[in-house]
Amino acid sequence: MNEPERIRCDEFSRLLLGSSLKAASLEGLAEASASFQEFRVQAVKQASGKNQLSQRIAARWQQTVARPATTDANVMLHTLEGLAQKQIELDRRMRESRTELLDKLKALDAFATAQASWRSSLDEMRQQIVELRKRLESVDKSPSNGATSQ
Repeated sequence: MNEPERIRCDEFSRLLLGSSLKAASLEGLAEASASFQEFRVQAVKQASGKNQLSQRIAARWQQTVARPATTDANVMLHTLEGLAQKQIELDRRMRESRTELLDKLKALDAFATAQASWRSSLDEMRQQIVELRKRLESVDKSPSNGATSQ
């Protein structure tokens, strides 16, 4: 339970029950309770015999608590079958999604492989262009057709 709820528990016990709950009882209830609402119910239940107000509150709360309906075995079996069908459907969807994802990954791999091949070809072309430019520069610098310059 967090600190604000713990403070609410202390205030609730002082307002509603006064000093009828001992500090040790309050601490034990607060430690055992997961929330303020749970503490509130347990505190009233524990103190219901201590004064008239708490007895009336406990009686009122007991009247308003919804009693769990007895569940029929057929209803439970029907619910179980429905859940099993949902599980089967989800498994099928997951298999289809996995297959679709695998197909998309294969296509992506093919595109990546093709792009790598294109990049390699592009790098080779660039290298050939650089070599051709170097040859052209050397041809421009050398005398053409064996002619001598004067």
